Amino acid sequence: MRRSNGMAVWRMRWLGAALVAATAMPLPSQALADPATCPGLDAAGAPLGEPVEIAHVVAGDEVQLADGRTVRLADVAAARDPLAGPRPPDDAAAVSRAALVELVGSAKAVRLVPIAPARTAATAATTLDRYGRVVGRLIVLNAAPTTGPDQPVLTWADAAVALAGRGVVRYQPVAAWRSACFAAVRAADGAARATGAGLMAIPAYATRDAGATDLTQSAGAAVAVEGRVVSLGHAGRTTYVNFGDDFARDFTAWLSDKDRQAWLSAGVDVATWPGQRVRLYGVLTPRDGGSMRLTDAGQVEQLPHRPNTAGAGPGGDTKIRQGAAP
Repeated sequence: MRRSNGMAVWRMRWLGAALVAATAMPLPSQALADPATCPGLDAAGAPLGEPVEIAHVVAGDEVQLADGRTVRLADVAAARDPLAGPRPPDDAAAVSRAALVELVGSAKAVRLVPIAPARTAATAATTLDRYGRVVGRLIVLNAAPTTGPDQPVLTWADAAVALAGRGVVRYQPVAAWRSACFAAVRAADGAARATGAGLMAIPAYATRDAGATDLTQSAGAAVAVEGRVVSLGHAGRTTYVNFGDDFARDFTAWLSDKDRQAWLSAGVDVATWPGQRVRLYGVLTPRDGGSMRLTDAGQVEQLPHRPNTAGAGPGGDTKIRQGAAP
């Protein structure tokens, strides 16, 4: 009994500290979101979207509206309550849900900008996801006085960008449901990872090192993996992105030639990656030393150069080996 009570006390302390840290951080809204690509207001200064009333926060990435609709935030994913059994000690679901409650609860108004999905065989006949939810952006609005109480200035924040910047949700690229703010969400996620903000300080959310030897322990999970690309290889109609010299034991990402060609039109050239640091978002598979399939350019963020002080090894500048690229 004492051991159980001790775990409960530890869990409550950790959860309380995480909640305070997550909700105390200022909104990274307009600071990280370029109004040209992630707008909250139209050209006339009026807020985008339709006004909505939040009836219930289901999860850190999902709300139920007063009119009965359920809205799923685009570009992010939050932890969910376990279907059965006790809550995990970190209770990430409670942390992310509390952050969204605070965000929408403190707003003067909330606007919904639904996303029309990319037309595929699976989405051609619907504007809802497979669970019947509207996928879109939530814009939270506040009026801040400037030169006087009678001259307020409307300020806004994109909910997904704000939550990702606090480290309470993770960036999740889904090409069919991508919002105009996906790059801002990805940047906010990266900033949270760099500082260990919110949930990014716990192992389940932290960025994986591409050179780690235990990557396969996270197989089946949606993760972010970061490292320096050593070489490219090609076999059949597949390009392999190698993060080490031992292809049977090191982390590898792969993409089809068709997707690689499509990425070129989006300004993403895989041929330039060797020697560069990248962060990849996707589901980790247990093949070899861990692998990840890349289907969408939104899964990739090319990172600034960082000198390799170790001198050699996976991701090191001194061990770049070019493979046979197509």
